[in-house]
Amino acid sequence: AVLNAFPRIKIATDRVIGSIRLKGALIDDLTLLNYRQTIKKDSPNIVILSPLNTENPYYAQFGWVSQTAGITVPDADTVWTADRDTLSVGSPVTLRWTNPEGIEFSQVVSLDENFMFSIRQQVKNSSDKSVTLNPYGLISLTGTPETSGFWILHEGMTGAFDGTLQEESYSSLQDEDDGVIAPDGQSNWIGITAKYFATALVPDQKTENKGRWVHNAPRGAKEKYQADYLASASVLAPGQTGEYATKLFAGAKEVRLLDSYRDNLGLPVFDKLVDFGWFYYLTKPIFYAIEYFNRILGNFGLAILLLTVLIKIAFFPLANKSYRSMSRLKKLQPKMVEIRDRYKDDRQRQNQAMMELYKKEGANPMSGCFPILIQIPVFFALYKVLFVTIEMRHAPFFG
Repeated sequence: AVLNAFPRIKIATDRVIGSIRLKGALIDDLTLLNYRQTIKKDSPNIVILSPLNTENPYYAQFGWVSQTAGITVPDADTVWTADRDTLSVGSPVTLRWTNPEGIEFSQVVSLDENFMFSIRQQVKNSSDKSVTLNPYGLISLTGTPETSGFWILHEGMTGAFDGTLQEESYSSLQDEDDGVIAPDGQSNWIGITAKYFATALVPDQKTENKGRWVHNAPRGAKEKYQADYLASASVLAPGQTGEYATKLFAGAKEVRLLDSYRDNLGLPVFDKLVDFGWFYYLTKPIFYAIEYFNRILGNFGLAILLLTVLIKIAFFPLANKSYRSMSRLKKLQPKMVEIRDRYKDDRQRQNQAMMELYKKEGANPMSGCFPILIQIPVFFALYKVLFVTIEMRHAPFFG
């Protein structure tokens, strides 16, 4: 019923279905065809974006802010016209609206074969005076999502500013007195992330912009979160046309796909939408290794077992050295007990005698701990890969 309340343009590709609401030009209905909520075959598909008047509205919108008095710009109540009824790969949709002053606004919306929308905003100034406009984009989410609650996983606000990743939790945004966090620098991309899925705005990098996250808590209503950017102003003389190119990612955080967007679209650290954490340079190679073994063996369970065995083999020389050192220390136990008894009232002399014994026998009490300490980050990184990557979500251990 909600979807039928206003005219819509269908979205249909091999990976997503949904629609765009013509009132307000909202991208507010998007379902992933390759992912389900549970492992059951009849489980509902994952819904990324949801319309207004649903339980938790989640949508993206693009538009303009006017700095010129007396100029009407499209807003949430604007009803756009479209040149086709379905958006699909290779078949973009053009939305158009002309304001009372004769200025023509359009948005050309296209979608690749995965999860990246491209929006080309155009303005043709057919009025008799110059206008100054700032393009903007926003993602709006109503309701605070349930998070996994694990300290090793970030869920909430995310973005890249001047090439550096910045993350903020829902709670940290709530704690801001004015409900706004606006990082310094140019916004390369900005959005909201969950464990396996995310949305992100990608402003045109040829133009300066300012990105921010906003929290609003209306009385008696659900909390609202917004990721947005405002681009620098463009001045359009009468008869002049302006254009602004932006993108919207809305989908699954597939590692290889994010890598390709990072490299092909020049999006700094876009692959870090997947929270590989502090051990990024260790965790990500482990993911690639598991993925490679899975391609060969056709099974994630066997791939994980094989990688674990290889890691153990790699650490065997250190572990073997540790075992030898521990064995040597075990043989020294009678002499160590003798030293403790002999110098039980002189701790300093006792320690000195112990060090002399270790030196004489070629033993090192710390050598047993060192190999274990080195292995901890590796196996933590392995656990992190299994925990955060969507490629292994709902994958059976065998079969």
